[in-house]
Amino acid sequence: MSRYRCLFFLCIILSIIFIVTINTSFRWYQIPLTTSTTTTTNKMKMNEYNQKLVIKNDPDYDRFLINQMTEQTTTTTTTTMINITNQSSGKKKRKNQLLRHYSLILNENFNQLPWFMPNGTLRPSNNNNNDLILWPEEMTVNDDKSMNDRIINQLMYIPNNYDEQQFYPKGHRSLKKILLAFGKQSWPGLPMGRQIFIEDKCPVNACFIMSNKALIDKADAVIFKDRFIWPSKGRPSIKQIWILFLLESPLHTQVFSSLPSNVINWTATYRHDSDIVAPYAKFFTFNNSKHQTTKNYAKGKTKKVAWFVSNCGAKNKRLEYARELSRHIDVDIYGSCGEHKCPRSKANECLDMLNNDYKFYLAFENSNCRDYITEKFYLNGLGENRPDLNIIPIVMGAHPDDYRRSSPPNSYIHVDDFESPKQLAKYLNQLDQNDDEYNHYFEWKQQGLFINTYFWCRLCALLHANDNDNGKPTNSYENIHHWWTSISTFNIHDNDYNNNNTAYLYEKYNSTLANP
Repeated sequence: MSRYRCLFFLCIILSIIFIVTINTSFRWYQIPLTTSTTTTTNKMKMNEYNQKLVIKNDPDYDRFLINQMTEQTTTTTTTTMINITNQSSGKKKRKNQLLRHYSLILNENFNQLPWFMPNGTLRPSNNNNNDLILWPEEMTVNDDKSMNDRIINQLMYIPNNYDEQQFYPKGHRSLKKILLAFGKQSWPGLPMGRQIFIEDKCPVNACFIMSNKALIDKADAVIFKDRFIWPSKGRPSIKQIWILFLLESPLHTQVFSSLPSNVINWTATYRHDSDIVAPYAKFFTFNNSKHQTTKNYAKGKTKKVAWFVSNCGAKNKRLEYARELSRHIDVDIYGSCGEHKCPRSKANECLDMLNNDYKFYLAFENSNCRDYITEKFYLNGLGENRPDLNIIPIVMGAHPDDYRRSSPPNSYIHVDDFESPKQLAKYLNQLDQNDDEYNHYFEWKQQGLFINTYFWCRLCALLHANDNDNGKPTNSYENIHHWWTSISTFNIHDNDYNNNNTAYLYEKYNSTLANP
């Protein structure tokens, strides 16, 4: 009998030891690794383990995020953060008076450039920023000018109550957490955590990017890129900002007609009426004075019009237009739609050939939609990454007003300004015979430069704007489908060569939306 008792007590003791061991081991996995002897590899493994946990009501969650940030950021943040002090707002300024002042500095002094320009040191202040136009509903017709550009306003915006010292790791306030709805694979190359905001030296950098869908209830904003799919956990709070990010035209995106009202709070697209305008490129004009160019950009060019294209079935009938144009002027079409070849593997050599031989380039988009201006124009036409590229782009796609708003002044030729391809060819032949007139199209190179629009910096600033009077936390799109695909979205003109085709496509497109 005593033997059974001993066995019974032994089992109890072993059970207690086992429970204590398991509990201790589990708690060990929850502790952030901060000792100096811990290797980076072990930290990454622990980070992966923590991300697999569904963390709910965890008071140490912010500490977990900061630990995650520290592991993914290789440099200390203390040397790159900007000290910002809250000061009382004085007399209210007129809308965008601050930006007009920046323009004055650039024109008259040119000693200090805004921070978003190369070698720029002029940082924004959080004084009197309530007058900056940040949101599309604040715009008027008169505000829709270059110096009232909301991209620039957002880049030069700091909320009045923003103080970097109050946020982790220096203060107690939580970072604004941004969740990528479709994981990090939807944003190739984008670092998770706080790294992008520190590396880009964002004026407002208290934000954190994460990709674990299980943590949606911890996010301040969720961004849906290229499409919308309901999260499996639903929407944890109506205060959570849902952002729809789109870069394709409405004819090549998901249909949103079945999406209920007031689901999307903000939009981030190439359209200038988006909450966060995300253009393919941005030209910043800082000198409006005209300079007569001394260089002859036509010298050595022996050919007239070129076009690189692989999609031969674009819905706006751009190929048919180019072929009609070729009846009146020489047009060399490279790619599967033409007789000439220049493989993409030799992109730089193709651009060199284009630059040396041709005077004009067809920067035709695949859709005639408002504001839809892609790299076809900025890269191949204007040479965004090739300042030595000197060719006049001929454009088709967005409305002429959109090109005037988004492009360097007098840097392109729009097909909508001509009644027919024949009339356009007549004008191109005139330019081909007059070098002085041809060279006028390159004066813009003295008036500004292409800039980085720092999308993530602007998003972070606007998320913090929700904490003060400039924010709009309850706003949403009652009908996102109508906003994205209404008739005003399509570039339709009475004198447009492909007007009938564009109108037909619009009617056909929307008839399918009515019966998805």
